[in-house]
Amino acid sequence: MPHLSSIWFELEVVVVLMNTAAGRLKHRNLQRDPRLSICVVDGERYVTLYGRATLIDDWARAQADDLQLACRYNGPAKAQERAPSIAAQHRVTIRMAVTHVHARGIE
Repeated sequence: MPHLSSIWFELEVVVVLMNTAAGRLKHRNLQRDPRLSICVVDGERYVTLYGRATLIDDWARAQADDLQLACRYNGPAKAQERAPSIAAQHRVTIRMAVTHVHARGIE
């Protein structure tokens, strides 16, 4: 059964960058099977990206990626508030190479 959860992301052309804490279910599932999908919904419109994950276990990069995502989603001030809790976790970057896109209502 696929594991589905909300997660922050950054789209870089045909690569999506995400990150999670090491050992979480998402991390363990991707270690076992690297296939994944992301669905972004806007009312009746949506886009689903399919691909394969590469897990990058580089603590410094994962910390920087998470702070960048925190800035994108919450703004710089909130990201700095979050920095100590981010630094306390072993984070892993998820790099998804997009292999297929399915969309409805989006051109």
